[in-house]
Amino acid sequence: MRGTMTERAKGVWRLRVVDGYDAFGRPHQRSKTVRGTKREAETKLAEFVADVDRGVAPASGAMTYGHYLTESWLPHVEATREPTTHERHTYTVRNLVVPALGRMRLDKLTTEHVDHALRQWEKTLQPSTVIAAAATVGASLEQAVRWGLIPRNPAKNATKPRQRVRKMTLPTIDQVLALIEAAQNDDPTLAACLTLAATTGMRRGELCGLRWRDVDSAGRVLTVETAVKRVTGRSIVGETKTHSGRCISLDDATLAMLKDFRSLRSTIGKDGDDDFLFTWRQTPTNPDALTMRFERQAAKVDVHCRLHDLRHAVATHLLSAGVDLAVVSSRLGHATPKVTLQVYAHALVEKDRQAAEVMAGLLKR
Repeated sequence: MRGTMTERAKGVWRLRVVDGYDAFGRPHQRSKTVRGTKREAETKLAEFVADVDRGVAPASGAMTYGHYLTESWLPHVEATREPTTHERHTYTVRNLVVPALGRMRLDKLTTEHVDHALRQWEKTLQPSTVIAAAATVGASLEQAVRWGLIPRNPAKNATKPRQRVRKMTLPTIDQVLALIEAAQNDDPTLAACLTLAATTGMRRGELCGLRWRDVDSAGRVLTVETAVKRVTGRSIVGETKTHSGRCISLDDATLAMLKDFRSLRSTIGKDGDDDFLFTWRQTPTNPDALTMRFERQAAKVDVHCRLHDLRHAVATHLLSAGVDLAVVSSRLGHATPKVTLQVYAHALVEKDRQAAEVMAGLLKR
């Protein structure tokens, strides 16, 4: 490992040492300023190189937080994370984090600085946007700790953004049926899509990513392995949100619906195993386009809910009916049952009351 030294002023030397490279071959540098003669600077440079080798060198020198974000962290995210994740972090970095904190030296950034930025964002931005910005700041600084650029993450002890719990607007069964029946006349493809959404609770990107080969009529299961995502203005087919596939059991009525729908699609040559179920063009359907179709249909029948609320309704009805938490979690594609419980705890209130009555009945004796 070699270091360099530059005399910035009489007797003032800037020392730089490369201690590694990012996924794109760009160097990570550590630097510091020393004073003295050229011979003294050379001695301190050799010590600096040795400290870097041993992992005890000063952190990030004069690197600004903005430079670190754009030149090191975002390229790392692009190489290691989903395209949608990189796109989301890039937007947040450029529009929020860099304007607020970008000029700060990375090694001088404090919890107070992060807190101040969060409070300023809370004055003008939606809570969800502030939470996303806090997540970006925290993740980027945690990576800086892993790379040895700073000794600790100043965002770890920052005051978390205030989060308002959004009350779920669940459509009734009658409203769901009205949506499907109206769509059956206007848009059969949308009607089939909404039927599957209402029986399985699948995410909209997963619905858009379904191909006919994923439907196993004999086994009565649906395989969910891919999802359509919107990245930089184009639709791409990738892994599901949790990066793992799952199988969802199908009932007789849903299987019959899919059979009829495939027969309909065969009239336009869209029933091949590699063809997408729910598409109106040659390409995979943009999930945002599916949402817009749903909203237009919902407006026609005067139903006020989101497409994602169908997923909430499925989870709520299943849990309220006593279906095992682990089964519901698996059908929804959650990473763990704990995630399901955090989101849908309200659906278990009645079951909790029943549990209280059971124990009371036992103790009466």
